[in-house]
Amino acid sequence: MALAAELKLRFSEVAPADAESSEVKEKSQRGGFAPTGLRLGERVVTFILPRVDKRRYKNVIRKHLASHTAIVIANERLETLMSTEAWTNFTGQWQLVGRAEISADLMPDGSDGYIKTDDWLRGAGPDLMDDIASAAGLALTISPDGEVTEEADERARFEWYDFDGVLENEVVPHPGQLVEYEGRVVLKTDDSPGANRYGDGDTTISESLRVEDAPERRLIRTVSIETDGIYGTRQVYVYTPVES
Repeated sequence: MALAAELKLRFSEVAPADAESSEVKEKSQRGGFAPTGLRLGERVVTFILPRVDKRRYKNVIRKHLASHTAIVIANERLETLMSTEAWTNFTGQWQLVGRAEISADLMPDGSDGYIKTDDWLRGAGPDLMDDIASAAGLALTISPDGEVTEEADERARFEWYDFDGVLENEVVPHPGQLVEYEGRVVLKTDDSPGANRYGDGDTTISESLRVEDAPERRLIRTVSIETDGIYGTRQVYVYTPVES
């Protein structure tokens, strides 16, 4: 995904009020998040700002990011808010047409040939696309700002992890917000850091979404769950657009 979504950025350095340079400086770095900075693909942009004239520097940053994000500066921190443009490909109404589920054994350190628990939550392992079976009963709506709402009917009677991470025998929809995190689009239901939707120390849930345009347009929702660090479950949901 080319555009930045909801990411948080702290000052890498706060220069004194009489700092000679107020330019936005950038550096290249491969891999994931820098200790401080905003990841746009593989480029990390680091802002070095003085303590004065916040409005001026906000405009500098906005221009520098080519309006991909809106920047808010307050209490000596930066927050990038979601760009409406970022979710264009996801926006609209989607209907469930298929579903698959699998269980797996995991290991926190990936030893003995098992998938590493953290990698499982990031999507490692089978994608289940060859195992999708017909399913229905869910209507997903994604707004231009990435807000996600969902409705279920009587056909949505299959195992589902609810807002609180409880395994239900039927769908209990939960609203959420799309967020881009380390190159993936994930669903968040709170403002906690990281990519996971839920975590209580025993169970962790991560939901990622992507849109495929060929051979037909569809939205793929992958829900990866780990329990006690060693038990994995993956649920994959396939949606198609609702014709207007």
